[in-house]
Amino acid sequence: MDSAALIAANRFGYGPAPGELERIRGPRDYLRAQLAAGAELPAYLAAQDSSKSIFIAMRAQRMQKKKGSGERLVKNARDTYLRQAGARQRWAAESPQGLRERLVHFWSNHFAVSIDKPQVLPLAFTMEQEAIRPNITGNFADLLGAAIRHPAMLLYLDNTQSFGPRSRAGRRRKRGLNENLAREILELHTLGVGGGYKQADVRELAKAITGWTVGSARFRPEKTGEFVFAEPVHEPGSVTVLARRYADSGEVQGSRILRDLALHPSTAKHLAHKLAVHFVDDNPPNEFVKQLAEVYLDSGGELLPLYHALIDADEAWDAGGSKFRTPVEFVTASFRGLQIRQGRFLPSLRALGQVPFKPGSPAGWPDNSAHWKTPAALLARADWSDEVADKQAFSIDLEQWMDETMAGLFSDRTRLWVGRAETTAQGLALALMSPEFQQR
Repeated sequence: MDSAALIAANRFGYGPAPGELERIRGPRDYLRAQLAAGAELPAYLAAQDSSKSIFIAMRAQRMQKKKGSGERLVKNARDTYLRQAGARQRWAAESPQGLRERLVHFWSNHFAVSIDKPQVLPLAFTMEQEAIRPNITGNFADLLGAAIRHPAMLLYLDNTQSFGPRSRAGRRRKRGLNENLAREILELHTLGVGGGYKQADVRELAKAITGWTVGSARFRPEKTGEFVFAEPVHEPGSVTVLARRYADSGEVQGSRILRDLALHPSTAKHLAHKLAVHFVDDNPPNEFVKQLAEVYLDSGGELLPLYHALIDADEAWDAGGSKFRTPVEFVTASFRGLQIRQGRFLPSLRALGQVPFKPGSPAGWPDNSAHWKTPAALLARADWSDEVADKQAFSIDLEQWMDETMAGLFSDRTRLWVGRAETTAQGLALALMSPEFQQR
Protein backbone atom coordinates (compact mmCIF):
# COMPACT_ATOMS: atom_id res chain seq x y z
CA MET A 1 0.00 0.00 0.00
CA ASP A 2 1.34 3.45 -0.97
CA SER A 3 2.31 5.30 2.22
CA ALA A 4 1.39 8.59 0.53
CA ALA A 5 -2.21 7.39 0.21
CA LEU A 6 -2.30 6.77 3.94
CA ILE A 7 -0.90 10.23 4.60
CA ALA A 8 -3.51 11.80 2.30
CA ALA A 9 -6.33 10.07 4.17
CA ASN A 10 -4.94 10.36 7.71
CA ARG A 11 -3.05 13.64 7.83
CA PHE A 12 -5.19 15.63 5.44
CA GLY A 13 -8.50 13.95 6.23
CA TYR A 14 -10.20 12.12 9.07
CA GLY A 15 -8.80 8.70 8.26
CA PRO A 16 -9.65 6.23 5.50
CA ALA A 17 -13.13 4.82 5.05
CA PRO A 18 -13.34 1.20 3.85
CA GLY A 19 -12.03 0.97 0.29
CA GLU A 20 -10.87 4.59 0.20
CA LEU A 21 -7.16 3.83 0.07
CA GLU A 22 -7.61 1.76 -3.09
CA ARG A 23 -9.14 4.77 -4.83
CA ILE A 24 -6.24 7.09 -4.03
CA ARG A 25 -4.01 6.64 -7.04
CA GLY A 26 -2.40 10.08 -7.04
CA PRO A 27 -2.53 11.40 -3.45
CA ARG A 28 -1.80 15.04 -4.28
CA ASP A 29 -4.31 15.07 -7.14
CA TYR A 30 -6.80 13.35 -4.84
CA LEU A 31 -6.52 16.24 -2.38
CA ARG A 32 -6.53 18.98 -5.03
CA ALA A 33 -9.71 17.49 -6.52
CA GLN A 34 -11.47 17.92 -3.17
CA LEU A 35 -10.54 21.59 -3.10
CA ALA A 36 -11.71 22.10 -6.67
CA ALA A 37 -15.05 20.39 -6.14
CA GLY A 38 -17.98 22.18 -4.58
CA ALA A 39 -19.11 21.14 -1.14
CA GLU A 40 -21.79 18.46 -1.34
CA LEU A 41 -23.70 18.42 1.92
CA PRO A 42 -26.17 15.72 2.98
CA ALA A 43 -29.74 16.67 3.74
CA TYR A 44 -29.30 16.12 7.48
CA LEU A 45 -26.60 18.82 7.55
CA ALA A 46 -27.96 21.27 4.99
CA ALA A 47 -31.40 21.28 6.61
CA GLN A 48 -30.23 22.54 10.01
CA ASP A 49 -31.77 25.81 11.21
CA SER A 50 -30.16 29.09 10.18
CA SER A 51 -29.11 31.74 12.68
CA LYS A 52 -31.96 33.97 11.48
CA SER A 53 -34.61 31.28 11.97
CA ILE A 54 -33.21 30.51 15.43
CA PHE A 55 -33.41 34.18 16.46
CA ILE A 56 -36.96 34.47 15.16
CA ALA A 57 -38.03 31.34 17.04
CA MET A 58 -36.41 32.58 20.26
CA ARG A 59 -38.10 35.96 19.87
CA ALA A 60 -41.47 34.27 19.51
CA GLN A 61 -40.83 32.20 22.64
CA ARG A 62 -39.84 35.26 24.66
CA MET A 63 -43.00 37.10 23.60
CA GLN A 64 -45.21 34.32 24.95
CA LYS A 65 -44.30 35.15 28.56
CA LYS A 66 -45.97 31.99 29.77
CA LYS A 67 -45.05 30.06 32.87
CA GLY A 68 -42.00 27.94 32.17
CA SER A 69 -41.23 29.68 28.87
CA GLY A 70 -37.72 30.52 30.09
CA GLU A 71 -36.96 26.87 30.80
CA ARG A 72 -38.36 25.87 27.40
CA LEU A 73 -36.15 28.47 25.74
CA VAL A 74 -33.05 26.98 27.35
CA LYS A 75 -34.14 23.43 26.51
CA ASN A 76 -34.84 24.32 22.88
CA ALA A 77 -31.44 25.98 22.58
CA ARG A 78 -29.74 22.90 23.98
CA ASP A 79 -31.76 20.55 21.75
CA THR A 80 -30.80 22.66 18.72
CA TYR A 81 -27.12 22.48 19.65
CA LEU A 82 -27.20 18.70 20.19
CA ARG A 83 -28.89 18.15 16.84
CA GLN A 84 -26.47 20.43 15.02
CA ALA A 85 -23.30 19.13 16.63
CA GLY A 86 -24.32 15.52 16.08
CA ALA A 87 -24.97 16.17 12.38
CA ARG A 88 -21.65 17.98 12.05
CA GLN A 89 -19.62 15.12 13.52
CA ARG A 90 -21.55 12.51 11.57
CA TRP A 91 -20.67 14.26 8.30
CA ALA A 92 -16.99 14.39 9.25
CA ALA A 93 -17.09 10.60 9.56
CA GLU A 94 -19.05 10.05 6.34
CA SER A 95 -17.86 12.76 3.95
CA PRO A 96 -15.86 11.70 0.88
CA GLN A 97 -14.14 15.11 1.09
CA GLY A 98 -12.08 14.66 4.23
CA LEU A 99 -9.74 17.56 3.48
CA ARG A 100 -12.61 20.01 3.06
CA GLU A 101 -14.14 18.94 6.38
CA ARG A 102 -10.79 19.24 8.14
CA LEU A 103 -10.42 22.78 6.75
CA VAL A 104 -13.93 23.69 7.90
CA HIS A 105 -13.07 22.52 11.41
CA PHE A 106 -9.65 24.20 11.32
CA TRP A 107 -11.05 27.62 10.46
CA SER A 108 -13.97 27.17 12.83
CA ASN A 109 -11.42 26.64 15.60
CA HIS A 110 -9.37 29.60 14.38
CA PHE A 111 -12.46 31.82 14.75
CA ALA A 112 -13.56 30.02 17.89
CA VAL A 113 -16.75 30.79 19.75
CA SER A 114 -17.81 28.83 22.81
CA ILE A 115 -21.16 27.50 23.97
CA ASP A 116 -20.05 28.32 27.52
CA LYS A 117 -21.88 31.55 26.76
CA PRO A 118 -25.63 30.72 26.73
CA GLN A 119 -26.44 33.05 23.82
CA VAL A 120 -23.96 31.14 21.63
CA LEU A 121 -25.34 27.67 22.41
CA PRO A 122 -27.73 27.40 19.42
CA LEU A 123 -25.59 29.64 17.16
CA ALA A 124 -22.06 28.21 17.15
CA PHE A 125 -22.84 25.68 14.43
CA THR A 126 -24.64 28.28 12.31
CA MET A 127 -21.49 30.38 12.27
CA GLU A 128 -19.56 27.43 10.89
CA GLN A 129 -22.23 26.78 8.28
CA GLU A 130 -22.89 30.37 7.24
CA ALA A 131 -19.54 32.14 7.65
CA ILE A 132 -16.82 29.47 7.61
CA ARG A 133 -17.90 26.72 5.24
CA PRO A 134 -18.74 28.95 2.23
CA ASN A 135 -15.39 30.77 2.45
CA ILE A 136 -12.71 28.13 3.10
CA THR A 137 -11.39 28.19 -0.47
CA GLY A 138 -11.77 31.92 -1.14
CA ASN A 139 -9.84 34.97 0.03
CA PHE A 140 -8.97 35.17 3.71
CA ALA A 141 -10.29 38.74 3.91
CA ASP A 142 -13.76 37.47 2.97
CA LEU A 143 -13.54 34.65 5.50
CA LEU A 144 -12.39 37.10 8.17
CA GLY A 145 -15.18 39.56 7.42
CA ALA A 146 -17.86 36.87 7.41
CA ALA A 147 -16.68 35.38 10.71
CA ILE A 148 -16.41 38.72 12.52
CA ARG A 149 -19.86 39.85 11.34
CA HIS A 150 -21.65 36.65 12.30
CA PRO A 151 -24.13 36.99 15.20
CA ALA A 152 -22.40 34.20 17.14
CA MET A 153 -19.09 36.10 17.13
CA LEU A 154 -20.65 39.50 17.83
CA LEU A 155 -22.50 38.07 20.83
CA TYR A 156 -19.66 35.88 22.09
CA LEU A 157 -17.13 38.70 22.22
CA ASP A 158 -19.65 41.33 23.35
CA ASN A 159 -19.49 43.69 20.39
CA THR A 160 -23.25 44.10 20.68
CA GLN A 161 -22.46 45.80 24.03
CA SER A 162 -19.82 48.14 22.62
CA PHE A 163 -20.81 51.81 22.25
CA GLY A 164 -18.77 54.64 20.84
CA PRO A 165 -18.26 56.96 23.84
CA ARG A 166 -18.98 60.00 21.65
CA SER A 167 -21.74 58.35 19.62
CA ARG A 168 -25.33 59.49 20.01
CA ALA A 169 -26.33 56.28 21.77
CA GLY A 170 -23.16 56.21 23.86
CA ARG A 171 -23.69 59.73 25.19
CA ARG A 172 -27.38 59.17 25.80
CA ARG A 173 -26.94 55.84 27.59
CA LYS A 174 -23.54 56.66 29.11
CA ARG A 175 -22.02 53.52 27.67
CA GLY A 176 -18.48 52.94 26.40
CA LEU A 177 -16.28 50.63 24.37
CA ASN A 178 -15.97 46.89 24.76
CA GLU A 179 -12.58 45.87 23.39
CA ASN A 180 -13.00 42.09 23.47
CA LEU A 181 -13.63 41.51 19.78
CA ALA A 182 -11.02 44.03 18.61
CA ARG A 183 -8.37 42.42 20.81
CA GLU A 184 -9.06 38.91 19.54
CA ILE A 185 -9.13 40.08 15.92
CA LEU A 186 -5.56 41.32 16.33
CA GLU A 187 -4.23 38.67 18.70
CA LEU A 188 -5.92 35.52 17.40
CA HIS A 189 -7.57 36.06 14.03
CA THR A 190 -4.95 38.12 12.14
CA LEU A 191 -1.56 39.35 13.38
CA GLY A 192 -1.07 36.90 16.22
CA VAL A 193 0.75 37.32 19.52
CA GLY A 194 3.86 39.38 18.87
CA GLY A 195 2.44 40.55 15.55
CA GLY A 196 3.34 44.18 16.15
CA TYR A 197 0.13 45.71 17.50
CA LYS A 198 -0.21 47.78 20.68
CA GLN A 199 -3.02 48.45 23.12
CA ALA A 200 -3.73 51.71 21.29
CA ASP A 201 -4.42 49.69 18.12
CA VAL A 202 -6.89 47.52 20.02
CA ARG A 203 -8.80 50.57 21.20
CA GLU A 204 -8.80 52.22 17.78
CA LEU A 205 -10.07 49.05 16.12
CA ALA A 206 -12.74 48.74 18.80
CA LYS A 207 -13.93 52.24 17.88
CA ALA A 208 -14.05 51.35 14.18
CA ILE A 209 -16.31 48.35 14.72
CA THR A 210 -18.75 50.01 17.10
CA GLY A 211 -22.20 49.68 15.60
CA TRP A 212 -21.48 46.18 14.28
CA THR A 213 -24.36 44.37 15.90
CA VAL A 214 -27.32 42.01 15.41
CA GLY A 215 -30.83 42.88 14.35
CA SER A 216 -33.35 42.30 17.13
CA ALA A 217 -36.95 42.87 18.13
CA ARG A 218 -35.92 46.27 19.52
CA PHE A 219 -33.61 47.30 16.70
CA ARG A 220 -34.25 46.56 13.03
CA PRO A 221 -36.74 43.71 13.64
CA GLU A 222 -36.86 43.03 9.89
CA LYS A 223 -33.16 42.07 10.23
CA THR A 224 -33.60 39.87 13.30
CA GLY A 225 -30.69 37.45 13.58
CA GLU A 226 -28.67 39.18 10.85
CA PHE A 227 -25.67 41.49 10.90
CA VAL A 228 -26.62 45.16 10.93
CA PHE A 229 -24.69 48.39 11.24
CA ALA A 230 -26.12 50.70 13.88
CA GLU A 231 -24.93 54.20 12.98
CA PRO A 232 -26.13 55.80 16.27
CA VAL A 233 -23.78 53.46 18.18
CA HIS A 234 -20.75 54.05 15.94
CA GLU A 235 -17.91 56.18 17.29
CA PRO A 236 -17.54 59.22 15.01
CA GLY A 237 -14.20 60.35 13.63
CA SER A 238 -11.10 58.80 12.12
CA VAL A 239 -9.02 56.04 13.76
CA THR A 240 -5.39 55.01 13.41
CA VAL A 241 -4.49 51.30 13.40
CA LEU A 242 -0.89 50.15 12.90
CA ALA A 243 0.11 53.71 11.98
CA ARG A 244 -2.46 53.90 9.18
CA ARG A 245 -5.29 56.43 9.38
CA TYR A 246 -8.83 55.45 8.43
CA ALA A 247 -11.42 58.16 7.84
CA ASP A 248 -14.86 57.87 9.36
CA SER A 249 -16.92 56.05 6.76
CA GLY A 250 -19.39 54.16 8.92
CA GLU A 251 -19.30 50.40 8.52
CA VAL A 252 -16.74 50.69 5.72
CA GLN A 253 -14.16 52.02 8.18
CA GLY A 254 -13.96 48.71 10.02
CA SER A 255 -14.14 46.72 6.79
CA ARG A 256 -11.11 48.52 5.38
CA ILE A 257 -9.11 47.81 8.50
CA LEU A 258 -9.96 44.10 8.33
CA ARG A 259 -8.89 43.90 4.68
CA ASP A 260 -5.56 45.56 5.47
CA LEU A 261 -5.03 43.27 8.45
CA ALA A 262 -5.71 40.25 6.23
CA LEU A 263 -2.75 41.17 4.02
CA HIS A 264 -0.32 42.13 6.76
CA PRO A 265 2.95 40.11 6.81
CA SER A 266 2.35 39.16 10.46
CA THR A 267 -1.04 37.72 9.50
CA ALA A 268 0.59 35.71 6.70
CA LYS A 269 3.15 34.29 9.13
CA HIS A 270 0.51 33.57 11.78
CA LEU A 271 -1.81 31.71 9.41
CA ALA A 272 1.04 29.83 7.72
CA HIS A 273 2.36 28.66 11.08
CA LYS A 274 -1.07 27.50 12.28
CA LEU A 275 -1.72 25.54 9.09
CA ALA A 276 1.74 23.96 9.22
CA VAL A 277 1.22 22.96 12.85
CA HIS A 278 -2.21 21.54 12.14
CA PHE A 279 -1.33 19.47 9.10
CA VAL A 280 2.36 18.68 9.48
CA ASP A 281 4.16 19.03 12.80
CA ASP A 282 3.87 20.63 16.23
CA ASN A 283 7.15 22.40 15.50
CA PRO A 284 7.29 23.01 11.73
CA PRO A 285 10.56 24.20 10.17
CA ASN A 286 10.83 27.98 10.02
CA GLU A 287 11.76 27.93 6.35
CA PHE A 288 8.65 25.89 5.55
CA VAL A 289 6.42 28.40 7.37
CA LYS A 290 8.18 31.25 5.60
CA GLN A 291 7.52 29.68 2.19
CA LEU A 292 3.81 29.26 2.98
CA ALA A 293 3.57 32.87 4.16
CA GLU A 294 5.17 34.10 0.94
CA VAL A 295 2.67 32.15 -1.15
CA TYR A 296 -0.17 33.70 0.84
CA LEU A 297 1.09 37.25 0.37
CA ASP A 298 1.99 36.76 -3.31
CA SER A 299 -1.57 35.57 -4.00
CA GLY A 300 -3.18 38.53 -2.23
CA GLY A 301 -4.52 36.43 0.61
CA GLU A 302 -6.10 33.71 -1.54
CA LEU A 303 -6.41 30.46 0.41
CA LEU A 304 -6.35 27.93 -2.44
CA PRO A 305 -2.72 28.69 -3.43
CA LEU A 306 -1.80 28.36 0.25
CA TYR A 307 -3.43 24.93 0.48
CA HIS A 308 -1.77 23.84 -2.78
CA ALA A 309 1.61 24.89 -1.44
CA LEU A 310 0.94 22.86 1.70
CA ILE A 311 -0.03 19.81 -0.36
CA ASP A 312 3.00 20.17 -2.65
CA ALA A 313 5.50 20.54 0.21
CA ASP A 314 7.78 17.56 0.90
CA GLU A 315 7.45 18.24 4.63
CA ALA A 316 3.77 17.30 4.49
CA TRP A 317 4.55 13.80 3.21
CA ASP A 318 7.03 12.67 5.82
CA ALA A 319 5.87 9.15 6.63
CA GLY A 320 7.07 9.47 10.24
CA GLY A 321 3.79 10.97 11.41
CA SER A 322 4.34 13.32 14.33
CA LYS A 323 0.81 14.64 14.92
CA PHE A 324 -1.14 13.05 17.78
CA ARG A 325 -4.84 12.85 17.09
CA THR A 326 -7.14 15.10 19.09
CA PRO A 327 -10.26 13.46 20.57
CA VAL A 328 -12.37 14.70 17.63
CA GLU A 329 -9.87 13.26 15.15
CA PHE A 330 -9.57 9.98 17.05
CA VAL A 331 -13.31 9.40 17.44
CA THR A 332 -14.05 10.45 13.86
CA ALA A 333 -11.31 8.23 12.42
CA SER A 334 -12.58 5.29 14.50
CA PHE A 335 -16.19 5.71 13.42
CA ARG A 336 -15.11 6.33 9.82
CA GLY A 337 -12.87 3.27 9.64
CA LEU A 338 -15.40 1.01 11.35
CA GLN A 339 -18.32 2.47 9.38
CA ILE A 340 -20.28 3.27 12.51
CA ARG A 341 -23.31 5.23 11.34
CA GLN A 342 -24.93 7.81 13.60
CA GLY A 343 -22.65 6.85 16.44
CA ARG A 344 -22.66 8.42 19.90
CA PHE A 345 -20.38 11.27 18.89
CA LEU A 346 -21.21 13.80 21.58
CA PRO A 347 -21.05 11.45 24.61
CA SER A 348 -17.77 10.12 23.21
CA LEU A 349 -16.25 13.56 22.79
CA ARG A 350 -17.50 14.67 26.18
CA ALA A 351 -15.81 11.66 27.77
CA LEU A 352 -12.55 12.43 25.96
CA GLY A 353 -12.56 16.15 26.74
CA GLN A 354 -13.33 17.90 23.45
CA VAL A 355 -16.97 18.90 23.31
CA PRO A 356 -17.79 20.54 19.93
CA PHE A 357 -17.85 24.35 20.09
CA LYS A 358 -16.75 24.40 23.73
CA PRO A 359 -13.04 25.26 23.69
CA GLY A 360 -13.41 27.44 26.76
CA SER A 361 -11.76 30.52 25.26
CA PRO A 362 -11.54 32.50 22.00
CA ALA A 363 -8.13 30.87 21.38
CA GLY A 364 -9.86 27.62 20.41
CA TRP A 365 -8.70 24.09 21.09
CA PRO A 366 -4.92 23.54 21.44
CA ASP A 367 -3.34 21.97 18.37
CA ASN A 368 -0.33 20.31 19.96
CA SER A 369 0.29 16.76 21.08
CA ALA A 370 1.36 17.64 24.62
CA HIS A 371 -2.10 18.94 25.50
CA TRP A 372 -3.87 15.72 24.48
CA LYS A 373 -1.23 13.11 25.30
CA THR A 374 -1.52 13.10 29.08
CA PRO A 375 -1.81 9.89 31.17
CA ALA A 376 -5.40 10.71 32.13
CA ALA A 377 -6.35 11.39 28.50
CA LEU A 378 -4.76 8.12 27.32
CA LEU A 379 -6.61 6.19 30.01
CA ALA A 380 -9.90 7.75 28.90
CA ARG A 381 -9.13 6.74 25.29
CA ALA A 382 -8.37 3.19 26.38
CA ASP A 383 -11.70 2.95 28.23
CA TRP A 384 -13.51 4.39 25.21
CA SER A 385 -11.75 1.97 22.84
CA ASP A 386 -12.79 -0.99 25.02
CA GLU A 387 -16.41 0.17 24.94
CA VAL A 388 -16.46 0.66 21.15
CA ALA A 389 -14.65 -2.62 20.53
CA ASP A 390 -17.16 -4.55 22.67
CA LYS A 391 -20.01 -3.23 20.53
CA GLN A 392 -18.29 -3.74 17.15
CA ALA A 393 -16.50 -7.06 17.65
CA PHE A 394 -19.49 -9.17 16.62
CA SER A 395 -19.68 -7.52 13.18
CA ILE A 396 -16.02 -7.34 12.22
CA ASP A 397 -13.38 -9.72 10.91
CA LEU A 398 -10.44 -8.06 12.62
CA GLU A 399 -7.72 -9.55 10.46
CA GLN A 400 -9.57 -8.67 7.27
CA TRP A 401 -10.21 -5.14 8.57
CA MET A 402 -6.52 -4.62 9.28
CA ASP A 403 -5.52 -6.09 5.90
CA GLU A 404 -8.05 -4.37 3.66
CA THR A 405 -9.56 -1.37 5.33
CA MET A 406 -6.44 -0.05 7.09
CA ALA A 407 -3.82 -1.78 4.93
CA GLY A 408 -0.30 -0.51 5.46
CA LEU A 409 -1.13 1.46 8.62
CA PHE A 410 -0.26 -1.07 11.31
CA SER A 411 3.30 -2.19 12.00
CA ASP A 412 4.34 -5.82 12.35
CA ARG A 413 4.72 -5.25 16.09
CA THR A 414 1.16 -4.00 16.44
CA ARG A 415 -0.14 -6.87 14.33
CA LEU A 416 1.69 -9.28 16.62
CA TRP A 417 0.09 -7.85 19.75
CA VAL A 418 -3.36 -7.74 18.16
CA GLY A 419 -2.94 -11.33 17.01
CA ARG A 420 -2.20 -12.43 20.57
CA ALA A 421 -5.44 -10.93 21.90
CA GLU A 422 -7.78 -13.43 23.54
CA THR A 423 -10.90 -11.99 21.89
CA THR A 424 -11.79 -9.97 18.81
CA ALA A 425 -12.96 -7.12 21.04
CA GLN A 426 -9.65 -7.03 22.87
CA GLY A 427 -7.75 -7.09 19.59
CA LEU A 428 -9.81 -4.26 18.13
CA ALA A 429 -9.27 -2.16 21.26
CA LEU A 430 -5.53 -2.73 20.96
CA ALA A 431 -5.62 -1.70 17.30
CA LEU A 432 -7.48 1.53 18.11
CA MET A 433 -5.01 2.36 20.90
CA SER A 434 -1.96 1.46 18.83
CA PRO A 435 0.65 4.19 18.19
CA GLU A 436 -0.11 4.00 14.47
CA PHE A 437 -3.82 4.71 14.92
CA GLN A 438 -3.21 7.45 17.48
CA GLN A 439 -0.90 9.28 15.08
CA ARG A 440 -1.74 10.97 11.83
